[in-house]
Amino acid sequence: MVYAAEADPLCYPGTTVLRNKLDIRDQDELDEAELAFFLMRADETIPSGALDYAHYRAIHHHLFQRRSHPGCYGAFSSVADRRAKMLYDEREETVRNQFPKTQLADLPVEIADRLTKTEFIVRSYLSGLSFVYWNTARAPVFRANHLLSHVAEDLLQSAVSLTTLAMESLGSVAKRELRFLIEASIKLCFVQQQGYDLTIAEKLGQFEDVLWSQRISIQRNINLLLLPEAKRPQFVEEVGRLYGVTSTFVHLTPAQIEERIALTSQGRLPGREIPAEIDEFNQLISRGMAASLVLLFHSVPTHVAGEWLVQHDGTTLDWYFAGSRFIAAIDSDFDYKHERQDKLAEVQAARAAKVSF
Repeated sequence: MVYAAEADPLCYPGTTVLRNKLDIRDQDELDEAELAFFLMRADETIPSGALDYAHYRAIHHHLFQRRSHPGCYGAFSSVADRRAKMLYDEREETVRNQFPKTQLADLPVEIADRLTKTEFIVRSYLSGLSFVYWNTARAPVFRANHLLSHVAEDLLQSAVSLTTLAMESLGSVAKRELRFLIEASIKLCFVQQQGYDLTIAEKLGQFEDVLWSQRISIQRNINLLLLPEAKRPQFVEEVGRLYGVTSTFVHLTPAQIEERIALTSQGRLPGREIPAEIDEFNQLISRGMAASLVLLFHSVPTHVAGEWLVQHDGTTLDWYFAGSRFIAAIDSDFDYKHERQDKLAEVQAARAAKVSF
């Protein structure tokens, strides 16, 4: 993050680089370190709260505590941030009164339990994203030539937003974010496979039309080498179906209007979702995030998936997305590993038993 150009005592003299514990004075290096720590901390439990200013500060401290310089936390570190705080203070009471934040404790148990699962699904996705990022980042040229180094934060933001949006009964908006997650993963995977060693600038130039396009037909040209051949067309079909479903919430369509009319006629108004609707939403994001992870695994060296899924004793990682039939299929690609040979039947049986979506 680049801070304001005005002289700021919390930045290094003559720069707009925020003072930090790592004493990094180059903005690109600081951005890379910040994202790495952000991804690690995001895999942990986010502080609970009322989504007010104090809660925002608690989340910021949780995510960035390892790099903030003493004095940077507790004081806004740029002119823009200070202005934002002034505006927030002026509007906080009005916003709180007009748009009260939903708390799990205020919801019926059957709704709260399902939204807790939503949060668990998202955290599970972030743990996989974090590992893929960190493992691939070991390559010296990662930041110079891998799109993930610049797209990971967008994937993270969209994923985290799903929990908040679901909590506030903003399901349609959440589905738009899921669409972005799928589309971004497709483009990331395609571009990396087509020009892995190209620099970021070269990728942006050579694949400009692909990156601007809203069409995802490029997914048919992705090499799904980690999936068994029989699963590859099934995965392509699954991605197309997910993209189609989530795309209906991007633009206003007759189908969307008709669905809202039908729900209203049944007395199911916005903000009054029933447990079955949240179950359906959780199933959708489970499938969408699993598709994203499959594509991410195919955008990096093949060993990354194996190092994540296969434990030291040969068993499969105890992970929510091990329940995806496509992630399970990728896991089976590593059955050749030495540590699995003396328990292969057990591993295969356990893997099959976990598949649920």
